Amino acid sequence: MACDGGEHLSLPAGATTLERFMVEDEQEDPCAICIKDFNSGDNAARLPCSHVFHPDCILQWFVQKSTCPLCCFACSCVS
Repeated sequence: MACDGGEHLSLPAGATTLERFMVEDEQEDPCAICIKDFNSGDNAARLPCSHVFHPDCILQWFVQKSTCPLCCFACSCVS
């Protein structure tokens, strides 16, 4: 993605491993990062390890770390 100044934004490590989807039914487990429940119609992101988070929460997490916050799955190695 290019900015007006010709700069390129880079995604945090692990961000390309996200499967984004819309929650259809309320999920039993809340987002482990913000501890808020998922409601029907919410956007969500699933990692290859199957853990689900709010997209904004996990992208912010990936700025600092490239592993799943729950199981430490190395997301930066998956393409």
